[in-house]
Amino acid sequence: MNSIAARLTLVALVITLAFTVLAALGLQRAFEQAAEQALAERMEAELLLLMAMAEVDDGGRLNMPAQLPIAELSYPVSGRYAWILDEKGRVLWASPSTRGARLPDPVAASSALQRQSGHYLLQRAVEWELPDQAIPLRFVVAEDAAPLAAEVARFRDTLLLWLGIMAVVLSLMLWLALWLGLAPLRRAARQVTDIEDGRRSRLQGPFPAELQGLTGRINRLLDHQERQQERWRNALGDLAHSLKTPLAVIMGHAEQAKDAELREQAQRMDRIIQYQLQRAGRAGQALEQPRTSLKPVADRLLNTIRQVHADRGLEYRNEVPDTALVQLNEDDLMELLGNLLDNAAKWANQEVVISASTGDGETLITIEDDGPGIPEHARLQILQRGQRLDERRPGQGIGLTVAAEIATEAGGSLEIRARRSQGTRIEVRLPS
Repeated sequence: MNSIAARLTLVALVITLAFTVLAALGLQRAFEQAAEQALAERMEAELLLLMAMAEVDDGGRLNMPAQLPIAELSYPVSGRYAWILDEKGRVLWASPSTRGARLPDPVAASSALQRQSGHYLLQRAVEWELPDQAIPLRFVVAEDAAPLAAEVARFRDTLLLWLGIMAVVLSLMLWLALWLGLAPLRRAARQVTDIEDGRRSRLQGPFPAELQGLTGRINRLLDHQERQQERWRNALGDLAHSLKTPLAVIMGHAEQAKDAELREQAQRMDRIIQYQLQRAGRAGQALEQPRTSLKPVADRLLNTIRQVHADRGLEYRNEVPDTALVQLNEDDLMELLGNLLDNAAKWANQEVVISASTGDGETLITIEDDGPGIPEHARLQILQRGQRLDERRPGQGIGLTVAAEIATEAGGSLEIRARRSQGTRIEVRLPS
């Protein structure tokens, strides 16, 4: 999960869910304890009332009135029950409500409220003082647990409903807070995209204090890059100006000598200089690349490479289909493929092959030679500027680097692989 917003939203949802669950459990338990406490107090009052109604005559016989002040004790299976036991646990009196009811053994009751077999029980032990003796008695009351359980269930349902509503509202509020809090980051991201597309040159605030350090460093980096690009453009301009006169002299001699090959190469040097100047001028700018037909460019380059390396007697094959297109201007495409084909011709033994295939919005260009190949450990090394495998071969070690840079800037890639039989296979992927 790479999104900060998604991570924070997930954390907020987990916290909200955990809070809701813990709050529901805590409030339900608190309500149960309060309800049980209220029940215990009511049952305690019933015990005191039973004690007040009980009478023991001089013979030690227990008498209870026929009419009980608690109506539920007078009706069978009413849900509220009472007993009076002697010291041996024998029932001396039971309320009419116990008739026909399946009840727990009252002997098991204790002085603290407890739940047994779906009932709450509570008892108090007393000694009835007579003139010549004291009679131990145990008063026990019981009540069905179902009404209290139903009350707790109703409370739980209501609690979950409102906690659910609160959780949804809280989640929406947290999402809104995150959305507002991340707004400066989204604005900065949009401005970075604008910088990449060439629509702006700097990040413009205001930004919150937490981002000012980052945006300030990015702006300083952009300023440094712009100054560096300006120095590059000036240096290339100076170089082009310095080469203009010698190049004009060479072209003049070529005209006088009627040397077509020399004139063509001098013109090619002029085009290369102009191309590099244009490329330097485009540095830092985002231009919509045109779509260029690949096969004609490959044909022209192979003709040039064939003349440059005529002494090697190589076979050049152009297997690029007529429909192959790449989203790259023609000058950049010629620079990219020219470097790769020239490099392949330097190392090939018998043949150089260029082919292409299109699919999934990209064009795969393949350049193969049957030379000695490039060791796997050196394939990344030679893509670095100035790196060469064989110092005895002519070159400056920048051709592959320039080709890789052009491919990357166009939104593609360049990879060096081994050919199936023998040699090197270079794969260039470009948007189509």
